[in-house]
Amino acid sequence: MTYRDRVLACPRCGVPLERPARRDSWSCSGCNGVAIELAELLRILLRFSSDLVDRSSNDIDAPTIEDAVPGLPCPVCVQPMRQVSLHGVRGDRCDRDQLIWFDSSELEQVIEGAIDSHDARKSLVQKLRELFFAS
Repeated sequence: MTYRDRVLACPRCGVPLERPARRDSWSCSGCNGVAIELAELLRILLRFSSDLVDRSSNDIDAPTIEDAVPGLPCPVCVQPMRQVSLHGVRGDRCDRDQLIWFDSSELEQVIEGAIDSHDARKSLVQKLRELFFAS
């Protein structure tokens, strides 16, 4: 993808996005938003919450928010992104460039939601194990 080698602008405030070395994400020093490639987000979420990932299509289960206003412009193609929901957190997704934009702290909220979901399932399994195999 050619955009990895050029400067992208924040869709929220227009500040040039910064890309850490060897990461497929870009952050904004102005508003603290984050653009992250879908593949990178999938790798992160698979560590904690496989129920958000559709393994057959290698995609994320992020339904479109139907009543949403038009999304932010994609940092790459500047076309409006569609608003999606992950663990109740809104993000903007560009299907063409496979990027998802999260405003300040929203990516952390998605990851925390994935961890909480994983912990809840783990806790349920532990409770069932104790119920069935208690001595």
